[in-house]
Amino acid sequence: MKKGGCFTLNLGFKKIEVQYEEISNKRARFHFSTLERGYARTLGNDLRRVLLSSIPGTAVMGLLIEGLNHEFQHVSGTINNGTELVTRLKNMIFSVPGEDMMELKFSAKKAGSYYAKDIALPEGVECLTPDVEFLKLTGDKEVNITIFVKRGRGYLDADEHKEFEEEGFQDVIRIDSDFKPVKNVSIHVEKKRVGQNTNYEKLVLDVETDGVVSPKEAITIAKFILISHLRYLDDMKEFVEEFELLEEEKQKEEEIFDMLIETLDLSPRPYNCLKKSGYNTIGQVLALTREQLKALDQLGAKSIKEIEEKLVKIGYKLKDE
Repeated sequence: MKKGGCFTLNLGFKKIEVQYEEISNKRARFHFSTLERGYARTLGNDLRRVLLSSIPGTAVMGLLIEGLNHEFQHVSGTINNGTELVTRLKNMIFSVPGEDMMELKFSAKKAGSYYAKDIALPEGVECLTPDVEFLKLTGDKEVNITIFVKRGRGYLDADEHKEFEEEGFQDVIRIDSDFKPVKNVSIHVEKKRVGQNTNYEKLVLDVETDGVVSPKEAITIAKFILISHLRYLDDMKEFVEEFELLEEEKQKEEEIFDMLIETLDLSPRPYNCLKKSGYNTIGQVLALTREQLKALDQLGAKSIKEIEEKLVKIGYKLKDE
């Protein structure tokens, strides 16, 4: 037991190693080890909730078609109605730069089927689902459509899109927007052995996204979101002052405990007595009480006092009775 000092909290957690396993550009596995028992599920659940709810992505917000006042109307010049177009636009994924609402344009007259790849994109915008069917034209007239997309976070109902009033757009068919780019996160916990200790775990996190962000980018953002929330605890000064987190001191303490008793520079009698009794390290000696030392064969009061004095020099003392 270390002498003196303030009240401390020695956590002694092992450093976590993370291995990245890429399965595709949209899916990857993250292997976290070594975690103490219970922490794999704790860490996995927290990351999963943030990944599925709070990572920014992009979504279609609405569309504007001349003569179309609501989504249940038939779209002139096509075989489709507004509801079909809304459903198909929800299945399209676009990657957009910046935070501003972007306008995508579609214009055609020739009869036939058209797809997401046929939508004209502004510079910097990319369509990640080019083969999603959009509409089918009859060839009777030219069809012009404006599609509105934007970056966002979480889920917004159609009536929550305030940008259209702010920018003066009228007759826009608004669309419920699901911005969440992470589509699936699965958690797998495995038991892990460290030496003879089996009280450790490994966390495997399988992350799949829509491609707007990669799994590695999603994990990085999730980490910063969690850290930013935990930093609010920095204001709890009384707590911080009361508990010192002594990771480095704990490591140094373990190193001292593993040192051989030769480092104490004992005289022959106490040294030989300890060695003969099977006490080879400082940690083993510190686990003894004074009474237990007295019980050792040929170890007298003078030798015990010498051992105690040597321990005091390195900042330690024998175990309390």
